[in-house]
Amino acid sequence: MIMNKSHMKRMFNPETYIWEVARSTSAAPNYFPPHKQFYDGGLMSNNPTLDILTDIHEYIKRNPIVRTVCKQQLR
Repeated sequence: MIMNKSHMKRMFNPETYIWEVARSTSAAPNYFPPHKQFYDGGLMSNNPTLDILTDIHEYIKRNPIVRTVCKQQLR
């Protein structure tokens, strides 16, 4: 399962302990059993940098950044 923003809205639980998050993200099947329904994130994306950059790119397309340039003359 790939976690993204749409999954997070459905699955977010503020009662989750940090050890459960760490255990879920490191559940490599060759070494550990899955934690609940979660497996190691490296099964789908060994380097999540590209996934994050893709998410950022999609977010910026939907929510363009507005830049304001202000020029002030020094005297």
